[in-house]
This record gives sequence, structure tokens and C-alpha cells, in this order.
Amino acid sequence: MKDTREKEVGKDWRPRFEGADLLAVELLSKEATDRANAFRVARTAFGLTQNDVAEALKTSQANVSKMERRTRIDLDALIAMAEVAHGSVSLTVTTAAGETFELLTIS
Repeated sequence: MKDTREKEVGKDWRPRFEGADLLAVELLSKEATDRANAFRVARTAFGLTQNDVAEALKTSQANVSKMERRTRIDLDALIAMAEVAHGSVSLTVTTAAGETFELLTIS
């Protein structure tokens, strides 16, 4: 039996979003991109190359490149990066009521 969902060559098979659904998809996409860029942004802010970070983490430059594309930041890697650059890392949480709690500060 042939799968009737088979994609036609050259046909755009992706779902079409409109209105609020399109806005939600675009927002999720932006959030994922921002999260993926956060590690790279931190590395460049510290003035480090991918090779510098790789050396500090005892890994390869290619692995650092992969880390920069992930949507989850490795906190241990971020701390190691800050240490190499003689910087610091702070983790602060803000509640919906506006209360702020500093969970972690490493200098």
C-alpha cells in the first residue's frame, strides 16, 4: 500500500500558518535562535576564539562550534569560558511579581 502522504517533488509540504499561529511560530523560532546564539555572543564578548574555548574545555574547535548552535547553554562551559577570560558569570531569576533572586555568581 502506497503512503498517500508522500511528498511531491518540488512541492512545499510544510504547514501554512496564519495570524496568531504564524506569530507564535515566529516567536518560538526567534527564541530558539537567541538561545542558540547566546553561547557565541558570550564567547565573543569575552574576546575568545573557538580555539581558546576548546582548549579551556579540553575539546575540539568543531565541538565548540556545535555547542554554539545548540539551544541549551552548558553552564559549566560558560563558567570555564569566563574563567579563561578573567570574567564572571551571574545567574539571576526574576519572578512574574518582579522579585529578583541571584542564584549564582562566579568571578
